[in-house]
Amino acid sequence: MQRLIALVAVAFALTAAAAGASVHRFDLGSGFVDGHRILGRSVAGVTAALGRAAYRHSSRSRYVIGYRLPPATVEVLFRRAAGRLVARTVVLQDPRLTETKTGRLLRRSPRGIQAAITAAYGGQYDLVRSYRCRTPTLCSGEFSTRDGTRHITFGRTVEGARFLTIWLR
Repeated sequence: MQRLIALVAVAFALTAAAAGASVHRFDLGSGFVDGHRILGRSVAGVTAALGRAAYRHSSRSRYVIGYRLPPATVEVLFRRAAGRLVARTVVLQDPRLTETKTGRLLRRSPRGIQAAITAAYGGQYDLVRSYRCRTPTLCSGEFSTRDGTRHITFGRTVEGARFLTIWLR
């Protein structure tokens, strides 16, 4: 889990000059972004769904594409699976984004985010770790689908920005 948070922090630290497509809505129930399935798709599939990314960054073990700077509205983190890059994590940080059932979720405090997700998606997601600060730099909580395949991590960055990640196990 700390590794995922570290990856998110690294992804947020990336900058770029190009202006890519903008993203407006996401759905925690389906994991969709702007009405498109993102998780499990290839880089080409995500690009076809969301448009040209504002930036791309790759390393030996992962590939990141981001939409709309600054700050990054949406980042998609890919991992290699069966010889190809597959979207495993969607990172959301912009408070202007609208979640289908809860509205402007990222404008709430982390405890407010936790309460809103519980109220809206309690039948689909279980709270597996309540929001709390585990270290001075790691404050987060986590939900998981009942079958454990999809997770939501939420919290705040060191700088105080709120974030949500939707990721596949």
